[in-house]
Amino acid sequence: MRHPQKNKVRIIGGKFKGTLLSFANIEGLRPSGSRCREVLFNWLMADINQSQVLDAFAGSGALGFEALSRGAQQVVFIDTSSLVQQQITTQCKKLNILSQTHIIQANTFDWLNTTKQCFDLIFLDPPFIQTDILPLFKLIIEHQLLNKNGFIYFEQDKKNALPELPSALIIYKKKELGQVRMFLIKYND
Repeated sequence: MRHPQKNKVRIIGGKFKGTLLSFANIEGLRPSGSRCREVLFNWLMADINQSQVLDAFAGSGALGFEALSRGAQQVVFIDTSSLVQQQITTQCKKLNILSQTHIIQANTFDWLNTTKQCFDLIFLDPPFIQTDILPLFKLIIEHQLLNKNGFIYFEQDKKNALPELPSALIIYKKKELGQVRMFLIKYND
């Protein structure tokens, strides 16, 4: 029986399929599992190519790297940790994709409050201990950070209640896998 390597995550699809990524050893850092990423990228199959992506709470960077592997044009990785920033930079150099990324060490709330960028996909996969996520959804709407046909992916511990979304957003798809609850959210047309 194979055991996953500690502090490593494997890209499951696209041009970097099978690549093993290292990530920083930080308490609470929990990469999205391969089953969750498989479901998510099956949902996004028709929407990922040439997309502008935000990987907020980047952590291991698994979601952003998976998006790049499957054809995303640009990924912005945000995390508060300098270790995460260094590790993601190292991985981008290894994959020769540094020109397709922006790696920012910042608080996600603060950065969203000041950026003028607009994204096709926004990955919100905060540490499970962070439960006050509603302000993020409000910032995304107020600052028009999501393109009209874009999606927000939100992942949380299934023990936590989903925050009430702003009326401009609806849950498009959802699924539970193990202890994880996954949501694909879009504008309420």
